[in-house]
Amino acid sequence: MSTSTRPGPWLPHRLRRAKSSRRAVGKNPKRPSPPATPPATLTAAIPAMDPAERYRYWGNALIAIGMVLLVFAIQVLLIFPLKHYRDQQASFDSFRYDLANGTAPVGQITTDDLAVQSGTPVALITIPGIGLSDEVVYAGTTSDVTSQGPGLRRDTVLPGQKGASVLIGRASAYGAPFGNLASIKIGETITTTTGQGIATYSVTNVRRGGDALPEPITTEQGSLTLVSSYAPIPYVSTGVIRVDATLSSPAFVTPVSVVSKATLGSNEETLAGDMSALPWLIITLVGICAAAILITLGARYWGRWQAWIVGFPVLLLLSTIASQQAMTLLPNTL
Repeated sequence: MSTSTRPGPWLPHRLRRAKSSRRAVGKNPKRPSPPATPPATLTAAIPAMDPAERYRYWGNALIAIGMVLLVFAIQVLLIFPLKHYRDQQASFDSFRYDLANGTAPVGQITTDDLAVQSGTPVALITIPGIGLSDEVVYAGTTSDVTSQGPGLRRDTVLPGQKGASVLIGRASAYGAPFGNLASIKIGETITTTTGQGIATYSVTNVRRGGDALPEPITTEQGSLTLVSSYAPIPYVSTGVIRVDATLSSPAFVTPVSVVSKATLGSNEETLAGDMSALPWLIITLVGICAAAILITLGARYWGRWQAWIVGFPVLLLLSTIASQQAMTLLPNTL
């Protein structure tokens, strides 16, 4: 006869001690935490440059800056005069066509009863004393208009008519059609051609800032005033020069004026620039800086020739646009 042994009250306690021992043995011993890794810095990420590489780095930056200045000089000294010559040739052919067909403007309103738009050819002017022959005159005097040739103030009459006619032209840039106004002699003849015919003027005065104003003309007389910057050194203006001339041929019929001085924009006044070019100039200058930085970095990390092959056309385009906008900001007489 078998006998069963009943567990005593001590068994749960022993089991609990055994389980606690097994858990203690299974645990990993506490290890010390690894030292903190210092944060990465830009200096550590970009390897240091040796002196020779540093010279190449700044050399690429100076080349980019020099290229921008060279493009500006080429634009001012070569491209802009060629642009003026091209505009004059195209406008001369167009104006001759209008003269032959009797559609050239004879006032501030066209034959379609519309205002003459700025930049429209309205006359030809010849000044033998300064070597100017059949220069096309445009309506309007903004900086953009005078880049093509002399501009007629829109609140004055056409040359050859009764009243005052005022022409504003460049002294240094864009072919400098009025660059030699200071050499005109009193008594010299100025000839103009409009849709009404040929008119002649006789020079009566050459004046600068502070000189006495000319005598006012009568309602039956006509006068012509040529206005430009006085720049003995190109692009260095010391003031304004004006040449006054009196109509010596019979005056043409003068239509009623519909444009007054109050309607002119601030960019049509003497010595005014066109501020609408300022935002584009800022944008292109920022683009030039970004392109120069990218070319400089690309020359180091990609390759000098690869960086310039890609960046040169971009830098050339931005430099050309910036030159044009900068010249538009300059005074319309310079």
